[in-house]
Amino acid sequence: DGLYFDAETNSIIGADKNIEDVTIPNEINGYKVIRLADNALVNCNSLKKITLNNNLKEIGSNVFNENLESINFNEGLIKIGSSAFAYCEKLSELTFPNTLQYIDNAAFYHCTGLKTVTLPDSLAYISKNAFEECDFNLVFNVHSNTYAYMYVNALLYSYQTRYELCVDGILWDENYYDKYYSEHDYYDTYTL
Repeated sequence: DGLYFDAETNSIIGADKNIEDVTIPNEINGYKVIRLADNALVNCNSLKKITLNNNLKEIGSNVFNENLESINFNEGLIKIGSSAFAYCEKLSELTFPNTLQYIDNAAFYHCTGLKTVTLPDSLAYISKNAFEECDFNLVFNVHSNTYAYMYVNALLYSYQTRYELCVDGILWDENYYDKYYSEHDYYDTYTL
């Protein structure tokens, strides 16, 4: 299927350069596929779409290049490494699985095509520059009283960005922020 696999680390370490659409299998030769190794698919210039399996726990650093248009995450993913999707400008929407806990430094740096990102309640850490240099109209969908909510909220105020925040299905505008913060102190919740 065009994927190169290292059984010792249970990792995809590369792929045929002309691969366009790939589904990462649950197993290869009886070994679970649990990781996309650092730089694994960065040279796959034809890769447009990828679907991850349920066994995959980690996406390493610098895995993809700017030609990626679509990724389907499945439950099981725990960590996204630094610059994993940097410069993937054709990605427009991300919905992460409820198992994701960690998004590293510049993971989605300069993904200027992103319009909507849905962050799960399971998140425990997001690097403050994970979404740096993305579209100013990017909308983050989060639930209230979660780490993801505190992260985006702090991001909006710390950097005076124009990202938008959708909390529990309600798009917050400036009036909603003013009403909320007249009743709450956002510095008590999270600091970047």
